[in-house]
Amino acid sequence: MTGPRTIVALAALATAAVQPAAAQPAQVADDYPVQALREGHEGTATIRLAVDEAGRPEACTIVESSGWPELDAASCQRAMRRPPFKPALNAKGEPIKATYRARLQWTIPKDDQPGPAPDTASNTPAPGNTSAH
Repeated sequence: MTGPRTIVALAALATAAVQPAAAQPAQVADDYPVQALREGHEGTATIRLAVDEAGRPEACTIVESSGWPELDAASCQRAMRRPPFKPALNAKGEPIKATYRARLQWTIPKDDQPGPAPDTASNTPAPGNTSAH
């Protein structure tokens, strides 16, 4: 295992007036909760994020649980750390508060599955392997 990684898919569920100011990476290092990684928990959380007039996240609510409290908490923590959004605008073109709804999918890459690390320090040939070192 090379270290905790997460593949987080952040997708808008509905066309909203609030939009991310910049695209977010699909792979984010070190976001996966350690306990969830250790126990092999995966899931998808749906969040609702309140965004202020300046495009900053103000509050996060879990709309649909991933089934794992640590993944739900991490979903909101990640969303609250996001760069600013492009704020929603009223009919006069003025920035207003709004909400953004998204799904965050937590998947452990196959090379990060919990389990014993291979023993690479051994010089003992594998059974059936008689080649010299």
